[in-house]
Amino acid sequence: MKTFSLKTVLLTLVTFCTLAIANAADTKPLAEFKIESGSKVVQVLLSSKDVDVTITDMVGHILVKDHITNRKNTIRPYNFGELKKGIYFIEISDRLRTTTQKITVSEKDVLIDTTSNLRYKPFFKETNNYVDVNMLIENRPTQVQILDKNSNILYDHTFNDVLLQKRFNLTELEEGSYTMRVVQDDHIYFHTFNQ
Repeated sequence: MKTFSLKTVLLTLVTFCTLAIANAADTKPLAEFKIESGSKVVQVLLSSKDVDVTITDMVGHILVKDHITNRKNTIRPYNFGELKKGIYFIEISDRLRTTTQKITVSEKDVLIDTTSNLRYKPFFKETNNYVDVNMLIENRPTQVQILDKNSNILYDHTFNDVLLQKRFNLTELEEGSYTMRVVQDDHIYFHTFNQ
């Protein structure tokens, strides 16, 4: 009969809890968007406690950047009435996910696109000589790299599964600072660690 060490059982439990938290966070959208008839003010109902709200124009210029903490179920108004006609994006981000909503401003009104783009962020965990990375990638090609302090690539692999779940053993690395880079579509996430 196979026996498991306490360390193996605890690691499995931590991984399971991380995924359970990610799934629990996913049961409610990060935000709901409303506009009253004839208004150009977008009401954003935030369902997460700590979020970043970024409003950009079509070319990516940041027009508004808010960090809202410890306020679950907060309604935040954003006035699009002073903006030129065009397409804008509201990006709402918490610890595990990012959602992007397209907003179209015309001369008479503001329209909210009914589809949103939900993206999950990687979750990094360092323990002893290991770095774990977990991320719901939904079959989107996701590249993971480890770089040294001189930006030399030491590890490079592209994953294409539902879930990215990888443990990196750091014992072979020399002492120093390293960066893990996770790239999915046009989003890049970084995690710096020391060995």
